[in-house]
Amino acid sequence: MVREKLAAAAVAKEAVDALQLCASEFVTNAIGHADGAHEFRITCTDGVARVGVEDTSAAAPTLPHIGPTVGGRGLVIVAASADRWGWTHSRTGRSYGSKSTTSAAADWPRVPT
Repeated sequence: MVREKLAAAAVAKEAVDALQLCASEFVTNAIGHADGAHEFRITCTDGVARVGVEDTSAAAPTLPHIGPTVGGRGLVIVAASADRWGWTHSRTGRSYGSKSTTSAAADWPRVPT
């Protein structure tokens, strides 16, 4: 679904790949850290493609310290993949997402981890 919608909007393959990965991580977080109820969004406007999730958890998503554990690397992957990512409180919990420029020629700055 993500790949098809972004490709239909003529988003560059590199951005499609990154945003598809981010979308997967966001939905996984909503299922694993909230009650599973979530709303997923994809938008493409003004040269920027965005994917995001709103879920019912009030907890702030955080970048974990990576140790020898299984799991817990989703937001580290998001931070390394998207131009920007972030979150905010919403009326039902929290909303978080990422964005990438849609041009194949864009030099993508990475969010520091």
